[in-house]
Amino acid sequence: MWQAKFLAEDPLYLECNISQCQKKVGNLCIERTCNASITFRLVNIRTNITFVLFTGGFDTPCILKTLDPIRFNSPAAPLYGHLSCNDSTGTTMKLTWVSGDSRKNSAVITFNKSDLCVNNSGPAASFGWHDPGFIHSALLTGLLPSSTYTYKYGSDLVGWSIYTNFATPPAPARSATVRFIAYGDMGKAERDGSIEDYIQPGSLQVIDAVTAEVLAGNVDAVFHIGDISYATGFIAEWEFFLEMIHPDASEVPYLTAIGNHERDFPDSGSFYTTRDSGGECGVPYETHFQMPIQGKDMPWCSIELGPVHFTIMSTEHNWTLGSDQYIFSSNGTVGDSFKIVK
Repeated sequence: MWQAKFLAEDPLYLECNISQCQKKVGNLCIERTCNASITFRLVNIRTNITFVLFTGGFDTPCILKTLDPIRFNSPAAPLYGHLSCNDSTGTTMKLTWVSGDSRKNSAVITFNKSDLCVNNSGPAASFGWHDPGFIHSALLTGLLPSSTYTYKYGSDLVGWSIYTNFATPPAPARSATVRFIAYGDMGKAERDGSIEDYIQPGSLQVIDAVTAEVLAGNVDAVFHIGDISYATGFIAEWEFFLEMIHPDASEVPYLTAIGNHERDFPDSGSFYTTRDSGGECGVPYETHFQMPIQGKDMPWCSIELGPVHFTIMSTEHNWTLGSDQYIFSSNGTVGDSFKIVK
């Protein structure tokens, strides 16, 4: 992946207030360069970061200077813990996080290029590939509904996260109250103003508003319905997205549904044959967001929080008569008040 800024963001550079003479003829300076300063905010993605200065724009770039790679101090550290519901009881939660440690002190999975779309001609398996590290998950059991707990995750070998408080959702009950926020198509943007492959500028305002509600204790669950990170084949973008949602996804369940920008790709089994996933075919999404789905590449499920029955389905998979998803929705999993119209 890449992030970029223009030197023109520094007003001193435009006015050349800070300059150095590079070539003189006698006492006359005939070649002068202007200094500029820009700042990048880095997120730990475990691999080295290289800064490149270039001219010519993105269409005809000409590299002027490449700096030595910068290494993160703790590339194996446990990061970006987020919660989901494992069932409808309010007594069990699933915690998922990323690290550079493959040791199995928890359930550990990862994915490789070969796990993505077959015959992948998108960026995901080529210039957009990034080692996803290891995705850990742990079941938190024996909990009470509508209660607050404290947790941390990691190991003595690679370190521990900070302590975080989280709240369990209410148990299914007609008399209960459930407070949730639902949205879709959020994507991500960089807080330092960097530009990159796919920016959703409003995402920062959305997630900041959601986080304020979560921290105020006004939310039992968040539902992000489709088009999650807009990584679209740039795999490292998933970790930037996880870092962005971490303040609220670490404290209440962050429940998701797959969208076209996670799943769709030609000849991959998606209902639509666009190239919107960039060759991901839903693999990074399902690995990071472990919902109580029906099986691999079957991202539909049903869950109850308080008096509300939620059914999450996929518009990117076959829903026609006789399909697996149709059968799921016809077996009473969509709730008593909803019926499929044939």
